[in-house]
Amino acid sequence: MEVGKEVSGQLTGVIKCLPSTWVKESGGLSFIQRIKPRIDSGESCWHMSFPTRPRIEVLHLYVAFDGHIQFRVNIMDFRQGRGKSNLYGGTFLARYWAICTGPMVFPNSPLPMRGFRGYRYTEQIW
Repeated sequence: MEVGKEVSGQLTGVIKCLPSTWVKESGGLSFIQRIKPRIDSGESCWHMSFPTRPRIEVLHLYVAFDGHIQFRVNIMDFRQGRGKSNLYGGTFLARYWAICTGPMVFPNSPLPMRGFRGYRYTEQIW
């Protein structure tokens, strides 16, 4: 599947972009690699803010930043946001949180993705 093109298969995931300010403040990919063992072991979960709860139930969350889809995690649940949350070295406000578990899976080769707001449904990318 070519990322960013029209989806024709079964929708199994959503793609969400992290803002460049988060990447600069957190350390980006090096931060992700540091927390990966805790996500994979179940010690921690990945939390991703959403403006609305997706209408289609999907399994995967693909996270993009720095012009590429960086990794994938499994969506365990969506919870309604309750004010600001301190996560990943910053304070975030969300209407909904995707609570995600491991394994945190990286693509075999770079997958370019231009930044966008909101989220996009996708079929399985890898």
